[in-house]
Amino acid sequence: MKKILFLIPIVGMLWSCSKQSQVKPGQSESPSTPNKLQTKSAVDHVWDVLGFGYDVTGEYGNSSATTFQVIDIAKLNAADASRVVTQLNTTRNAVFSYGENAQAYSSDLSAHLTATTGFSVFSGSITAAYSNSSSFSSKYIYGSYSLLMQQKELKFNATPALLQSYLMPSFVQDAATLTPQQLVAQYGAFVLSDIMLGAKLEITYQSETKASDRKSAASAGLDEKISLLFSLKTDINTNHAQSSSNYNQYLHYITHGGDPTKEIVGTVALNQVVPVIDYSAWQASANFQNAELIDIKKDGLIPIYALIADPAKSAAVKTYVDQYLKDHQVNIVAQPPSLPEGQFTRNDDTGQVYIVMDGELRYIPNQDVLNGLFEFNTSLMVHYSAATLSRYAMGDAISPDNGIINDTQTGRVYFREHSYIRYIPNQQVKALYHFNFKPLRNVNGISAYVVGPDM
Repeated sequence: MKKILFLIPIVGMLWSCSKQSQVKPGQSESPSTPNKLQTKSAVDHVWDVLGFGYDVTGEYGNSSATTFQVIDIAKLNAADASRVVTQLNTTRNAVFSYGENAQAYSSDLSAHLTATTGFSVFSGSITAAYSNSSSFSSKYIYGSYSLLMQQKELKFNATPALLQSYLMPSFVQDAATLTPQQLVAQYGAFVLSDIMLGAKLEITYQSETKASDRKSAASAGLDEKISLLFSLKTDINTNHAQSSSNYNQYLHYITHGGDPTKEIVGTVALNQVVPVIDYSAWQASANFQNAELIDIKKDGLIPIYALIADPAKSAAVKTYVDQYLKDHQVNIVAQPPSLPEGQFTRNDDTGQVYIVMDGELRYIPNQDVLNGLFEFNTSLMVHYSAATLSRYAMGDAISPDNGIINDTQTGRVYFREHSYIRYIPNQQVKALYHFNFKPLRNVNGISAYVVGPDM
């Protein structure tokens, strides 16, 4: 939806955080599709990935989405050095996107570039952070924020017609012999023509919410959690009350560029107390030598068909690309139907018992939880087969470390799982979930807990 560029003061941070590793899923390819170029082989520290193909179904603004070289930059530069522009300008900027679901978020992200405005592409930006099978479920809201430390900008000062005289021989041959489908599969639908190099801290937020204004819940949640975990003031949406109904929240972070031995990467569940994440060592390591692709300028993509001299082949590729963009948009998956809130449900095939919370079936792991946390009797339970229950949304199991606590400072009563608590606002909600207040435990304040949305 929006893209901002502003100077950000860099503050040295004193906290420490253990590095977390996460394997990013690779993209599957059909046997007939040539393997795409590995990022490392594309980086030459001169022209980097300028003039390379770019796959807009991959990650936005990252080298992982580059393919093969299309423009022979060395030949172009030798013929007329003014046609390849290098601007050394160290700046610190930021870009962000958010949306009420995966499709809306992808549309906002795609609007950063003229070539993809009006589409919902860059599905790789979601799956790289959250690779589970339900990532595109309509239940999730999304947001992302990238801190950009730009070292230089590389771009062409040339029209596509002029660049047709400076193509890689391999691309010329492929454009003549491959079908439009094969050509786009190998090179992507576009070519990078104006890129930013440097270092990037990329943060992606995923959550569910009870809020009716899901878009504002996404922007407020993104802003609040980045502020808490990275001590960054983003001003995306400072009305954090709009995210008070968010739950099942996660924050994925990863660095690009800089010294790879100082990179940070991980995924944090926000239903627990999390220390501030220190990225200062990585940030201090960023320089011209370890710069990589961090963003693409607004008009920084050339359609691949614009570089094909043969009018008939160019038109055929254009027709294919136009349809390709429509066919490869992010589509949300509708939420499965849900049972009534607070309903105890038994899987008669396995004997497992669940309770419905936030529209999801949450497994009750043992009798101690069933009879301790809840006021349970068998008359409250409905019975279904495993096949029937597979139609409904499944949530996390109820933690065995649970209870009902009373904050003696305020008189508020909370449902607790580990250090995560949710306020039980009235007797109606207590009765809805059949909470058992008899083992109520008093606590003097809740500063040691993470407070989630009200029950």
